[in-house]
Parts: sequence; structure tokens; C-alpha cells
Amino acid sequence: MFMHTYIVCMGSNEGSMREEYLALARNELRLHFPSLRLTPTVETPPVGFLHNTHPFLNRLGVFVSENSEACVRKILKAIEQRAGRLPEDKMHERVRLDVDLLSCDGHVLKPADWESDHVQTLLPLLNLSDL
Repeated sequence: MFMHTYIVCMGSNEGSMREEYLALARNELRLHFPSLRLTPTVETPPVGFLHNTHPFLNRLGVFVSENSEACVRKILKAIEQRAGRLPEDKMHERVRLDVDLLSCDGHVLKPADWESDHVQTLLPLLNLSDL
């Protein structure tokens, strides 16, 4: 059995519910990926071109899994949907919960997100050397 190492970033800008959405993501991820380790949360201004000025809560996670990248993506999308993420939320720049797959086995999958300040600040806290 070959194990893959995945790094994810989760975030929410949904006002007073941000912490609850990140807790939902944490709990769901642990159900699927028991090896999950998480960084503390950090608050950041909106990233990119969002006009919605609500700050985000973000955190990174790392886990190992025998699941393929495609399978992990499906699980992450299902977690977002359980949080109530709707297609129309994008139009309103509302992010109840966003769980992005940043890397698989050291290959960066979302370069712009990977280079963001909060990701670069949180990465050392994952202690990737002891996986």
C-alpha cells in the first residue's frame, strides 16, 4: 500500500460562524484521515480580488492516505457541501467553507495559494519532517 502526503488549506469568511465551519472541516477530515495534523488558525484579510471585506479564518492540515488525489478532492468537496457551500455563494463572495488541496507528495497543486503569506507562515508549524 502506497501512502501519499497531502497538505490542505481550509478557510471561512462567514462572520460569526467561521470557527464553527472550521471545526466541521476538522471533524470531517479526521473521520476520513485519522493522521490529520493541524496548525492553529490565523485571521487574514480577503485574498485575491474579493470585494467582500470580511476577514478569513484559515488553517493548514497535513495527513497521509492511500487515497488517490482525485478521491481526496471528492472528499474535500463533499465536506464543503456538508457545510452548506452553495454555487451562488461564489457570486456573493461568501465562503462558508473552502477546503483546498495545496499539495500531494511535495508537488504544489495551487501555486498562488501556496505562495500566500498565511500559507508560508503556517507551513513550518506542520512539522513535515517527522511524517
